[in-house]
Amino acid sequence: MDKVDVRFPTERKPVNLPRNAEERAVALVDLCSRLAQQMDRETAAVRDHRPPEEVMALANGKHPLSIAYEELSRLLRIDRAGMAALAPDLKERLAAATQTLSESARANVHALKLAGETQQTLVDMMVQAMNQLRQTAPGVAYGPRQSNGPLLRGYGAPTRGPQTSATLNACL
Repeated sequence: MDKVDVRFPTERKPVNLPRNAEERAVALVDLCSRLAQQMDRETAAVRDHRPPEEVMALANGKHPLSIAYEELSRLLRIDRAGMAALAPDLKERLAAATQTLSESARANVHALKLAGETQQTLVDMMVQAMNQLRQTAPGVAYGPRQSNGPLLRGYGAPTRGPQTSATLNACL
């Protein structure tokens, strides 16, 4: 890690934002395509079951692009006169780029939602299997059947609340 001398702070570079509506529209078209490509890469990584680190890196790369997109689109929206004065071909390119971004975002949301639901289903199945095993496993002193024999050291499952080993340990 590089050392930074905090006694003499450096001047921050000014942000180089587009100055007029035409520059903003051109920058927004480029940004829409870059953001759509980033979302498509993230969607493909989720669908291909890539490692979580790779998916997180793609999501972290998407964040600054989405912030820049929001700012540029806000600046273009509030400049109604500049937006009206844009060339028709630039308006068409902007509409096409926005449509492409919208489709990529929709596919990205669908893939992320599906992955989240799948993950939740797996977790629920594991919890259900563990609970079922806990109730039917022989030799377990804290299940509902009490291991088909006498209670070990006089301890049994709690009469109320979840019947987990953590509850049993808290009672001991």
